[in-house]
Amino acid sequence: MKRDGAVAALYEAAVAAQNDADYLSLAQHAQEMVALCETNGDRLGLAWGHYFAGAANYQRSNGSAAVRAYQKARDLFAELENREGVARSMLGLAAVALDIDLDVTQARHLYDLAVPIVRQLGDKRRLGIVLGNLGEICRMEGNTGRALRYAAESIELLREAGERAYVGWQLTSSGHYHLLRRENDEAIACMRAAQAELWSDPAPRWIAWYFDIWFIIAAELDRWELAARVLGFVNRYRDEHNCPRMPGILPWFSEPVERLAAHVDADRLHDLMLESEVLTLDQAQALVEGVSLGSPLRGGSE
Repeated sequence: MKRDGAVAALYEAAVAAQNDADYLSLAQHAQEMVALCETNGDRLGLAWGHYFAGAANYQRSNGSAAVRAYQKARDLFAELENREGVARSMLGLAAVALDIDLDVTQARHLYDLAVPIVRQLGDKRRLGIVLGNLGEICRMEGNTGRALRYAAESIELLREAGERAYVGWQLTSSGHYHLLRRENDEAIACMRAAQAELWSDPAPRWIAWYFDIWFIIAAELDRWELAARVLGFVNRYRDEHNCPRMPGILPWFSEPVERLAAHVDADRLHDLMLESEVLTLDQAQALVEGVSLGSPLRGGSE
């Protein structure tokens, strides 16, 4: 977007806030952008303002507000014949359908409409993200083989785009797909690879996702005290970095949380989680370093 003056400055600030996962600032910039562009008649700026408002509300799990904003953005972009904006707005609506409303059918429909446009635009980063989200849809549809294929293509594109944090996201997701296929060694190998990417390009959203999946893996391997420690850490980390857990993972996350309470005494569970809230990122990583099917854990005796 090439513009002059205050609108351009707000656009750049919104992009920076989105990249930094600063969603409170993103919401503020979006609000200011909408107000300014409604006054000066800048329709393209107004479309982007509504788009950023949708993104901010999505990240704060306010699905209804996100849908309203994304729909306004999509309609304005369509009026302006801005194909990129239309595609990105539809992808935002698809993300709400998938992660907040758990409406897999609607999410699939919107992705099927948007993907051809994204492919034609030739944006490797955007296409990699889209394909990664399609993998999430396949997971919810129960097709983990197809999810892994989407993830592999996504990782290749994101590597070419130099997006190491997003590569870490997809390696983490691949770890979960392998776990669902009971391919535990492959799952742990993906998590090892994800850690290298995420530590080189730290993004709180994807680091939180990484530890969520480690929690699920620890529970699957009956490493209950480790699971409690990881859960205590990641819950605090999410709060500290304003990264709410999206409902899309809850079908796989809620069950081990319930099992954890059944396997660890309530007082012991409270102590483990409380102790782990003060861990640094590297200390939390040290907890999961030794996880494998055949070797003892570091950081826990179970």
